Amino acid sequence: MLPVVIPSHPAIAKSPFQVAYVARYYHPPGDKRESHFQVYVCDIHGTRRKQITFGNKDCEAVCWSDQNTLTWLQGEDSWTAKFPKLVPIRLGPVGGENARQMRVGITGDINPIPPWTEQDTDEQGNEVWHPKGQQPVAKIGIDEGTQVHTDVPGGGYEEGAASIVQRGGRIYTLKLPGELRSFAPAREENLSYVYSNDLAASAGSYAWIHKMDWRAGKLTLIVENAIDIEFSPNSRYWCGLQGGRQTSAFGKNHRVWTCEGWVGKTNSSKYWKIVKGLAWVTAIRLRPR
Repeated sequence: MLPVVIPSHPAIAKSPFQVAYVARYYHPPGDKRESHFQVYVCDIHGTRRKQITFGNKDCEAVCWSDQNTLTWLQGEDSWTAKFPKLVPIRLGPVGGENARQMRVGITGDINPIPPWTEQDTDEQGNEVWHPKGQQPVAKIGIDEGTQVHTDVPGGGYEEGAASIVQRGGRIYTLKLPGELRSFAPAREENLSYVYSNDLAASAGSYAWIHKMDWRAGKLTLIVENAIDIEFSPNSRYWCGLQGGRQTSAFGKNHRVWTCEGWVGKTNSSKYWKIVKGLAWVTAIRLRPR
């Protein structure tokens, strides 16, 4: 795989691009050309789209190395290419400077997302989360008698048991879809974000983010049925991919894999599709501020 780095340049900071993503836009039915996964940038609403890569070298795993630098994997075959290197590219109306070409190695994930919070176990073996600046939360049991239903598009209803947690001496039953995974502190002491997911290989995976009001004991849905979510409590927006595994009609007798790219607000359930239709998005990231 080829990690591609766009060199930093002061003019890039003035560009309108706030989102980077990798997608395969299918050519119309009947068109004999083969489409490929390319890197794109756009504004927060999905407009002003600009294609960054071209040709038959598939790309994946795009991320912002810093506010003015993009990085992604690129190769003749993005799944099997063995010799990484840096290549020159341009971003925005001004663009960057020529990059050095060199062979480098790749270890681990090129786009690691740090965990929301530290996690350990107490003396009883319970999972304990430590949201920064807030009281710890311990998972002390599961209520199998409380069924949680979430409407999964195309898949009917998925059921899961509620998680029983303890915080500050008070016990809560969190009726979450999927399995409880992590917490993140919101800006207010009595609010936290809760992450849960349902991982399935063949049927596809889904993830959810709720805002928990500990004082009122109320959960509010923020992100629903997404995957590969980039979510920071300190950011105005989040981004992610459509959950599950979808195919769309392609001509009269064919179907192709598709996946939408989403952006939403971290303080509400409002979101919008910046990529939809006959396109397959595999990665999406917000530009850091």
